[in-house]
Amino acid sequence: MSGIARITPVTNAVSTGTATSVFGSTSVLLTQTGSTQRTITVANTVSAASGGGQYGIPAGISSQATFILSNVTGSQIIVNKKPTDTITGHAEVSATGVANAGDA
Repeated sequence: MSGIARITPVTNAVSTGTATSVFGSTSVLLTQTGSTQRTITVANTVSAASGGGQYGIPAGISSQATFILSNVTGSQIIVNKKPTDTITGHAEVSATGVANAGDA
């Protein structure tokens, strides 16, 4: 992120080394604490029809989406997800639930 991002944390930070819903947060700040590029997976744990996230095009093809988090220590990105969706990455990637814009 360029410049200073303003966020409002609403949960403690947790490791993404194992799948986590980050306390049911719908916006999650991911922070790279290591120096290796990491693949992050966001997956639904319940079907989209039951309130889980819908990943994949066309609808219904995939129950997860992946992206790469930079190998620069301190890199950050905010991911929007459904409360039951999980994020899995690596022990060197921390996740903190943050308020959606306008929530705080």
